[in-house]
Amino acid sequence: MLGHSAEAVKTLWTSNFALSNWLTHWNTTRVNYGQENLEIIKNDDTSFLRVHFPKGSWSPGATERAGLPRGGTQWHSNLLHPELSDVTLVYSIRFPSHFNFVRGGKLPGLYGGKGNAGADTPDGTDGFSARYMWREKGRGILYPFLPDSPYMGTTYELGTPLFYGDNTWHSLAQRLQLNTPGKKDGIITVWYDGKEIFRATNVLFRTVNTLKITGIFFQTFFGGSTADWATPVATHIDFKDFKLIH
Repeated sequence: MLGHSAEAVKTLWTSNFALSNWLTHWNTTRVNYGQENLEIIKNDDTSFLRVHFPKGSWSPGATERAGLPRGGTQWHSNLLHPELSDVTLVYSIRFPSHFNFVRGGKLPGLYGGKGNAGADTPDGTDGFSARYMWREKGRGILYPFLPDSPYMGTTYELGTPLFYGDNTWHSLAQRLQLNTPGKKDGIITVWYDGKEIFRATNVLFRTVNTLKITGIFFQTFFGGSTADWATPVATHIDFKDFKLIH
């Protein structure tokens, strides 16, 4: 089961978008941007989150400066008490039929500390993040920000294509096993629809033992910081069945 022995698996947290106070359940007191783009859809057997992207939207700051509606959303959910050094995040994602991937965009992943991203390279003590990206034609990458990352993050290729505009739910999972401080022995593993598709070893997440995995960095938008990443049409991505296991 995603690299954990059956007797060791413990579910730490699961999402429930059926709750009226679902953001509280995510331990999220504030959405950084994009709350207007969030829609909960309830069917007979499930509830899921639909995130909207208005036509012409890309990186939220750049879109706002251009006087256009921002697309997507972002928040950090501090869900692990106590924080841990070995956690797997699982969720399901669905791209609508004929989704135009353009140049790419961001997808949620685990984070620790302050969840460094953008131009904020971690120093080994302050944080890290492990978001995904979709790229052109559905190519998939893991996009972690680590102490030894180059400027603007590390890129791990996951597959071409990995994501499909097929209006079908697919499972995405990542396991972070943090390194021992003073050693470069961390591991990142990724599964897609239950199949292991990627593993990185000798990963450096931290230089101090106090830095651990905090929770979920929920971020999704088209971009990229320039307008050639923008979606040419109004579109959406669906998310459900978030789970943290140990």
